[in-house]
Amino acid sequence: LNEVLAKHEGAAGDLLLSVLAHAAYVKTQLGEVDAAIALGERARATDATYPSALFVLGRAYAQKGDLENAKKTLEQAVRATEAKEQFYEPLGCSERAAIQARAGDEQNAIRNDEKVIDYDPRNIRAHFSLAAIYIKNEKYTQAMTIMRLALSNDPHHELDRLLPTYFPTPRGDLSAFAYAFGDGKTPKDDESLLSLKYS
Repeated sequence: LNEVLAKHEGAAGDLLLSVLAHAAYVKTQLGEVDAAIALGERARATDATYPSALFVLGRAYAQKGDLENAKKTLEQAVRATEAKEQFYEPLGCSERAAIQARAGDEQNAIRNDEKVIDYDPRNIRAHFSLAAIYIKNEKYTQAMTIMRLALSNDPHHELDRLLPTYFPTPRGDLSAFAYAFGDGKTPKDDESLLSLKYS
C-alpha cells in the first residue's frame, strides 16, 4: 500500500480511494492512529461519500479517543451506505452503536444494535454489544434474552461465510464484550444470571 501511494498514485485512478481506505485500516490496526486519520481524511477530501473510507476514519478517531469526531464520521458512513451500498449498512450501524455506547449515548446505541439484529439476526457483534449495555444497566433479563438468541446461531457462521465488507470485525473487538460480561455485578439471589455467567 505504501508503494502504491508513494510511486503509483497517478496510475491508481478510481482504485486510489480503496488503497487509502485499506491503508488507513491497516494503520489503525497497527496503532498508528494519526497516520490512519491523515489517510482517511485524504480519502474523505477526495470523495466525502465513500463508505469504506468513512468507516475506517471513524474507527481511527474512536481509537484515538475523539468520540465526537468518531460519531460524526460514522454517521456519515451510515448515510453513505444507505445511499450507495445498503449491503454494508449493518457494519456501519454496529460500529456507530459501539461508539455511542462508549460516549454514554446508550439509548441510540441500543436502537442501532437492534436495527443491525433486525437486518442480520446472526450478527454476533450486535448481540454482544446490546447484551453488554443491558448488563451495565443491570437489566439482566434482557441481556439473557439477547444472549440466548446469539447462542442459538450456528457458531461457525461468522467463520464460514464470506464477509460482505473489506473490513471484518477484528476478534479483539469481540473479546472486549467478553470483558464487559466478566465485569458485570452478580447479585447473590439471581441464580439465572449466575447460570448465564458460568455458561
